[in-house]
Amino acid sequence: MWTVMVLLCSTLDPSSCLATGGPAFSTQSKCMQNFQAVGISYLKRTYPNSKVLGARCIEWGKGISA
Repeated sequence: MWTVMVLLCSTLDPSSCLATGGPAFSTQSKCMQNFQAVGISYLKRTYPNSKVLGARCIEWGKGISA
């Protein structure tokens, strides 16, 4: 399972950052396609004074637990 993880920082206060993630996908390419098609516009709407500093899709193994 793949999910995107994003580092988002405020353009008003660059030391104010957060990490957020997205839904799970079966492949890395589907994960990144969704981030580019849906995720970026969602983040721009939700956090208009922020900038994406980094994003990557992470593969979670079968033995994941919190």
